[in-house]
Amino acid sequence: MIYLAAPYNDSDPSIVQARMEIIYRVIGEFMKEGRHVVTPLFMHEIVIRHELDGTYEYWEKYCLDMLKRCDEMIVICLPGWTESRGVKGEMEFCKRTGKRVVFMEYKE
Repeated sequence: MIYLAAPYNDSDPSIVQARMEIIYRVIGEFMKEGRHVVTPLFMHEIVIRHELDGTYEYWEKYCLDMLKRCDEMIVICLPGWTESRGVKGEMEFCKRTGKRVVFMEYKE
Protein backbone atom coordinates (compact mmCIF):
# COMPACT_ATOMS: atom_id res chain seq x y z
CA MET A 1 0.00 0.00 0.00
CA ILE A 2 1.31 3.44 -0.95
CA TYR A 3 0.87 6.52 1.23
CA LEU A 4 0.71 9.60 -0.99
CA ALA A 5 1.98 12.90 0.42
CA ALA A 6 1.98 16.40 -1.03
CA PRO A 7 1.76 19.95 0.29
CA TYR A 8 -1.81 20.91 1.13
CA ASN A 9 -2.25 24.19 3.00
CA ASP A 10 -1.88 27.64 1.50
CA SER A 11 -3.44 30.99 2.31
CA ASP A 12 -4.79 31.06 -1.25
CA PRO A 13 -7.70 28.60 -1.66
CA SER A 14 -7.10 28.45 -5.42
CA ILE A 15 -3.62 27.03 -4.79
CA VAL A 16 -5.07 24.36 -2.49
CA GLN A 17 -7.64 23.47 -5.16
CA ALA A 18 -5.00 23.34 -7.91
CA ARG A 19 -2.88 21.01 -5.74
CA MET A 20 -5.89 18.79 -5.14
CA GLU A 21 -6.58 18.51 -8.88
CA ILE A 22 -3.01 17.31 -9.43
CA ILE A 23 -3.26 14.89 -6.50
CA TYR A 24 -6.53 13.45 -7.85
CA ARG A 25 -4.92 13.03 -11.28
CA VAL A 26 -1.90 11.20 -9.81
CA ILE A 27 -4.14 8.92 -7.74
CA GLY A 28 -6.19 8.09 -10.85
CA GLU A 29 -3.04 7.24 -12.80
CA PHE A 30 -1.76 5.00 -9.99
CA MET A 31 -5.09 3.21 -9.68
CA LYS A 32 -5.18 2.55 -13.45
CA GLU A 33 -1.75 0.93 -13.03
CA GLY A 34 -3.08 -1.27 -10.22
CA ARG A 35 -1.16 0.59 -7.51
CA HIS A 36 -3.22 1.03 -4.35
CA VAL A 37 -2.95 4.45 -2.80
CA VAL A 38 -4.16 5.97 0.45
CA THR A 39 -3.80 9.57 1.52
CA PRO A 40 -5.34 11.84 4.13
CA LEU A 41 -5.74 14.31 1.26
CA PHE A 42 -8.87 12.33 0.37
CA MET A 43 -10.41 14.25 3.28
CA HIS A 44 -10.18 17.59 1.44
CA GLU A 45 -13.93 17.78 0.73
CA ILE A 46 -14.76 16.88 4.34
CA VAL A 47 -12.50 19.71 5.56
CA ILE A 48 -14.28 22.20 3.29
CA ARG A 49 -17.85 20.98 3.74
CA HIS A 50 -17.66 20.70 7.51
CA GLU A 51 -15.30 23.60 8.16
CA LEU A 52 -12.73 21.40 9.87
CA ASP A 53 -9.26 22.57 10.76
CA GLY A 54 -6.98 21.74 7.82
CA THR A 55 -3.70 22.09 9.70
CA TYR A 56 -1.21 19.26 10.13
CA GLU A 57 -1.44 19.66 13.90
CA TYR A 58 -5.12 18.76 13.72
CA TRP A 59 -4.59 15.83 11.30
CA GLU A 60 -1.20 14.52 12.49
CA LYS A 61 -2.46 11.48 14.43
CA TYR A 62 -4.82 10.53 11.60
CA CYS A 63 -2.01 10.86 9.03
CA LEU A 64 0.54 8.85 11.00
CA ASP A 65 -1.98 6.12 11.86
CA MET A 66 -2.61 5.74 8.12
CA LEU A 67 1.09 5.89 7.25
CA LYS A 68 1.88 3.14 9.80
CA ARG A 69 -0.14 0.70 7.72
CA CYS A 70 1.60 1.50 4.42
CA ASP A 71 4.65 -0.04 2.80
CA GLU A 72 6.09 3.18 1.44
CA MET A 73 5.43 6.87 1.02
CA ILE A 74 5.51 8.76 -2.27
CA VAL A 75 5.91 12.53 -2.07
CA ILE A 76 4.57 14.53 -5.00
CA CYS A 77 7.14 17.32 -5.26
CA LEU A 78 4.75 20.19 -5.91
CA PRO A 79 5.86 23.75 -5.11
CA GLY A 80 5.94 24.11 -1.34
CA TRP A 81 6.65 20.47 -0.52
CA THR A 82 9.97 21.24 1.22
CA GLU A 83 8.23 23.76 3.50
CA SER A 84 5.14 21.64 4.21
CA ARG A 85 4.87 20.78 7.92
CA GLY A 86 2.84 17.69 7.05
CA VAL A 87 5.25 16.34 4.45
CA LYS A 88 8.19 17.04 6.79
CA GLY A 89 6.46 15.29 9.70
CA GLU A 90 5.54 12.29 7.58
CA MET A 91 9.08 12.03 6.19
CA GLU A 92 10.49 12.13 9.72
CA PHE A 93 8.08 9.36 10.74
CA CYS A 94 9.30 7.27 7.79
CA LYS A 95 12.92 7.88 8.77
CA ARG A 96 12.22 6.77 12.36
CA THR A 97 10.31 3.66 11.29
CA GLY A 98 12.45 2.63 8.31
CA LYS A 99 9.77 3.19 5.67
CA ARG A 100 10.91 3.94 2.16
CA VAL A 101 10.25 7.44 0.79
CA VAL A 102 10.10 8.02 -2.97
CA PHE A 103 10.07 11.49 -4.52
CA MET A 104 7.92 12.05 -7.58
CA GLU A 105 8.35 15.08 -9.83
CA TYR A 106 5.01 16.02 -11.32
CA LYS A 107 4.93 17.10 -14.93
CA GLU A 108 1.73 18.04 -16.74
